[in-house]
Amino acid sequence: RFDLLWLMLDEVDDALDKQLAAHILSVHRTGAAPKQTGTGPGLLSPELLRSYIAQAKTYQPSVPEELTEYIAAVYAEMRQLEAAAGADASSTYTTPRTLLSILRLAQGVAKLRFDNRVCQADVDEAL
Repeated sequence: RFDLLWLMLDEVDDALDKQLAAHILSVHRTGAAPKQTGTGPGLLSPELLRSYIAQAKTYQPSVPEELTEYIAAVYAEMRQLEAAAGADASSTYTTPRTLLSILRLAQGVAKLRFDNRVCQADVDEAL
């Protein structure tokens, strides 16, 4: 299933294009990614990242009853904004499947916080 879509822009940049080409050619030639050199700001070791993900997977967040009205209202508002923008029913992108995606993403954010309960901030982040 695909809950997220990313628009990726491929902008021409000579220096970055050469760097990317060198990386791709190196991986293709050697069959392996180059070794990571050092740890910069914001970089996590693969071991720490694996450990964090394993811990997050132990949580099973649920959406509390008091959030259901908020989520339903936001979903209905999204649909109304689409209708007001002139989108016809055949080209609308906010569907019940979108609502399910919002719920799954909010649960994922709660897992990242190591919590078994989804909060409004998780829903807002998912939106």
